[in-house]
Amino acid sequence: TKNRGIALCAPIAPYERSRRQNRELISRYGGYIEVYLSTSLEICMKRDRKGLYAKAVAGKIKGVTGVDDPYEEPVNADITIDTTDVGPEEVAQEVLFCLKSKGYVGEGLRVNVHRAPHLLCCRAHLKYREYVCVPVRLTS
Repeated sequence: TKNRGIALCAPIAPYERSRRQNRELISRYGGYIEVYLSTSLEICMKRDRKGLYAKAVAGKIKGVTGVDDPYEEPVNADITIDTTDVGPEEVAQEVLFCLKSKGYVGEGLRVNVHRAPHLLCCRAHLKYREYVCVPVRLTS
């Protein structure tokens, strides 16, 4: 960013247009990395703790991405991770490796993984800031 910080966001962005607009806006101030966590609808339904997919399939709720609302796969993702057979820790490691390879994370990479019921945070020593926290929703 313009203040040499790093912002990590985990928006639900099912449409390519909104992802492209985010990239254009944020890239004016600094780097932008789009991470695509590729997960099949079947796996999403299997990991769904709240039962939203089951309710959507039963017609009880509307507007659920992948059921009655489309999902447009990213065409410009900087990193794609298939989450079918990997856990949140491995996903966070892949994201941090991408940050390191693009020069956002310094050579002295230190990673600590902390688990909470619905959140995974990885801490890494950065070039310009001491830590970055990568939130990843735990769904399994």
